Parts: sequence; C-alpha cells; structure tokens
Amino acid sequence: MSNGAPNKKPFRPPDPFAEEMQRRADRLCDMILHMELEWVDVAIQIEQLRDFCRERAPDKLDAFELIYEPRFARLWDQWRPRTEEN
Repeated sequence: MSNGAPNKKPFRPPDPFAEEMQRRADRLCDMILHMELEWVDVAIQIEQLRDFCRERAPDKLDAFELIYEPRFARLWDQWRPRTEEN
C-alpha cells in the first residue's frame, strides 16, 4: 500500500571490493588514454586486475570477463588501434 512517498532504494553500505575494482579499472583506462603503452603492457595490467578479482571475489570473475576485459580492448581499439608496433 502506497503512502504517497516516493519509493526509496534501501541503503546499501559501500562495497570495498567494488570500490577498489573500479579505482583500478579507472586507472587502467587512464593509462590507455594518456600513456604511451604497448598492448602487451595493457594485457599485463588486465591480467593483474583479473588476479585481484580472482583473489578477492572469485564469484565475480565471470562478470570481470564480460565487463572489464571487453571495455579495455574496446577503449584501446577506439583510441589506439593495435598494430605491429604496439
């Protein structure tokens, strides 16, 4: 039964893992956009982020594979197409 008040989402405390994962992913996105890197360097960073996810939240590894890895590859391809040099 509605009392006329807008529906509010229940409060959820911050998730430290999600915050750290986002911070690390943002850092990698910044590296792709603003640093002179080769793709191998990006691949190493992706693997380190995957390891972080595997160690801290193995149940979220499938989400990592579906969300983060394609995001980094898409960002790289959009701004720095992979070539023989990189």
